[in-house]
Amino acid sequence: MTASALPAFPASVFHLGATAEPRTPPALAQPAPLASPAGEPTRVQLALEYVSRHGTTTPAELARVMGLPSPKTLKAYLKVPLRDGRLQPVDGGYGPGTGEPVAPPPKRKPTVRKPRTPARGYTHDGEIEAAPIAGQIATAGVTVIARTDGSISIAADGTGMRLNPLQARILRSLISLLPLEARHG
Repeated sequence: MTASALPAFPASVFHLGATAEPRTPPALAQPAPLASPAGEPTRVQLALEYVSRHGTTTPAELARVMGLPSPKTLKAYLKVPLRDGRLQPVDGGYGPGTGEPVAPPPKRKPTVRKPRTPARGYTHDGEIEAAPIAGQIATAGVTVIARTDGSISIAADGTGMRLNPLQARILRSLISLLPLEARHG
């Protein structure tokens, strides 16, 4: 493509030769414009006008007047009029406001949770809590402790293990399968 084949754009596209007047920023305290830039009322204005003429209305009716597909989107549009008091919630619908700004809801205090109590048989650090001792046997460097909950603790040569009630029953069953000579050594 050559330079002569490039499309020409009118000067207005680039604002060439136009004298722009300096814009004055709008005052912060000015109310919202009464109409959209096209001259038509905004959806919020339609809602405010409808409520002022007809009184309390349902969300479905207000959504229809505002041209919304569903009442679910109403809250996004009506957040400011509800906050500044131009509208107020009335029995699941909306009614004319008092004109007084609504105070923001109070901040919720953080919930203080009580520490959880550990499950039965466990301590706060997750260790298994030992039941009271039902019986104890110590012979030849081996100690066996039977507890009231059915668990067993076995210690030998400075190391030990704890068997829960189910594991202790399995061990007893295995011992009962051994020949009598092996059980008594």
